[in-house]
Amino acid sequence: MRDRSGFTLVEVMVAMVLLVMVGTLAHQTLGAVTDGVQRAENAALENDRLGNRYAWMVGVVGSVVVGSSPNRGFAGVNGETGGVESDYLDFFSRGRFSRGVTLVQIGRRGAELVAVVTPIEGSRPDTLVVADSIVAFGADYLLDYGADSRWVSEWVSPVSAPVALRLRYLFQSGQADTLLLHMGIRG
Repeated sequence: MRDRSGFTLVEVMVAMVLLVMVGTLAHQTLGAVTDGVQRAENAALENDRLGNRYAWMVGVVGSVVVGSSPNRGFAGVNGETGGVESDYLDFFSRGRFSRGVTLVQIGRRGAELVAVVTPIEGSRPDTLVVADSIVAFGADYLLDYGADSRWVSEWVSPVSAPVALRLRYLFQSGQADTLLLHMGIRG
């Protein structure tokens, strides 16, 4: 008999086929894990983005600047913006997410609730989408604390702001959401 000092061609081919099968299986498994991680990261990012929108709203409304000059009032109007019947807000703020005083305009633009923030220094306005896929938006204003307090649908004043702001919006899915925001120093 001959002395064998290597592998036969059949043995090498079988080993290569097994190696390819294991590699393919490992690639599919790692690909599925990677896709799952990516979906989880995207969901967490969307959740953070939504949470940051609300945190921004709390910060900007909680630091309203009114009464320091004639053009620094608070206007919450039940009216029409851009041909769409909708409430809108217009006020100045010294929010924790911005430097200095900014003009904040909150209203509905198409199917989005947007906040347009314009720094007083004159730089470009920045738009934040607070909620999307909405069909209706409304705002109410609490005038004072106590049992006899009431909510009104409009508030326009150059020297003061309401105690609290209630933002209500209806999504295209039929779900509704309400944000109740406490105002900062009111002038």
